[in-house]
Amino acid sequence: YFVDASPQAHLNYYPRGVVSIWLPYALGGVQIDKANRKISFNPVRVPCWIPLLTFADWSNGILPWADLTWSMGARRFVSKMGIF
Repeated sequence: YFVDASPQAHLNYYPRGVVSIWLPYALGGVQIDKANRKISFNPVRVPCWIPLLTFADWSNGILPWADLTWSMGARRFVSKMGIF
């Protein structure tokens, strides 16, 4: 495995850099299946909002996000668009 810090620095498993951008995907349990055009979620806790960075339209300033809530005892997904 690749580690970009010396062993004496005790930073071997410290998340930093571009890796931290994907933390919302990890917390939301986001799985993207591009072949079948399917997105699934298994969040750590509900309710939560998850920005879907993979599907952002950066040139027009549009960022889709998932709003995961409880509805009648089951998780519910609502797709929303945010403008930044």
